[in-house]
Amino acid sequence: MLATVDSLDLPGRVATALRQKGYAPLREVDVTSKDDLVRLSGRVPTYHLKQVAQETARGVQGVVRVQNDLQVICSRLASA
Repeated sequence: MLATVDSLDLPGRVATALRQKGYAPLREVDVTSKDDLVRLSGRVPTYHLKQVAQETARGVQGVVRVQNDLQVICSRLASA
């Protein structure tokens, strides 16, 4: 299958959409793609942001499937 210009830039368009959400942790998400599958990887602090990243990726034209491999790493400060 031949790749179109749109599919070649799919990770870039997803990364841009994530940055536009306004959540700093989403700027650090790694985005890769193969055909119509987009893979999200990296770390986010909440399950909410993991879901936001997934739904944002799904909303990008050309994305058919999303593999959400984001890890939720909660850093809680212990009070002394």
